[in-house]
Amino acid sequence: MQTELCQLFHKYGSDKCPQILHSYSPHYHNLLNQYKTTFKNILEIGIGTPDLMKPIVGDNYQSGASLKAWRDYFVNAYIFGADINTNAFFSHEYRIKCLQCDQSNSTSLMQTIEYIKCYTNNHYLQLDLIVDDGSHIVEHMITSINTLFQYLKPYGIYIIEDIKHQEIELFTQNLPPNCNIIKIHEGTFYWDAFVAYQKIPAI
Repeated sequence: MQTELCQLFHKYGSDKCPQILHSYSPHYHNLLNQYKTTFKNILEIGIGTPDLMKPIVGDNYQSGASLKAWRDYFVNAYIFGADINTNAFFSHEYRIKCLQCDQSNSTSLMQTIEYIKCYTNNHYLQLDLIVDDGSHIVEHMITSINTLFQYLKPYGIYIIEDIKHQEIELFTQNLPPNCNIIKIHEGTFYWDAFVAYQKIPAI
């Protein structure tokens, strides 16, 4: 079934939809549709440069394709995109801000959060959704969730994409505090999996 989110990812040339590559978007729609109007602050690690993405998704690719799709889907949210490569950056897109960040470095990740707090003028800000579509290096992905999960609001969602099927178990063990797995998706090929987590309120 082609969902609204499938259509948006396809429109901008994101590889998150089955029309282009990954099988994620129908499952994301099922997980996130109830939050379309309530999510306010979203961070995605990995913006994507045309040089990197066009050979994968074709000439229709736009820099920050998934950021633009998230912006259109979450109608009241501000979207922050973090990438180590500033060649992926773009400007003059409503409700989107690009930030430089090294996801292998916890200090850089925390500095990114502090920048978002300053940018929004909200030093108590917590994120509604974090999506890791960055380096796809296991150690980097684990560093990122262990560093950033604390900045999710209660019931916020954290998604790690592009996990190799044989490595899924690495992402279901030694989880951050107050972390619950809400979806494990194994798609159509070996690098077509994601794990979605939700933050449980501390008692």
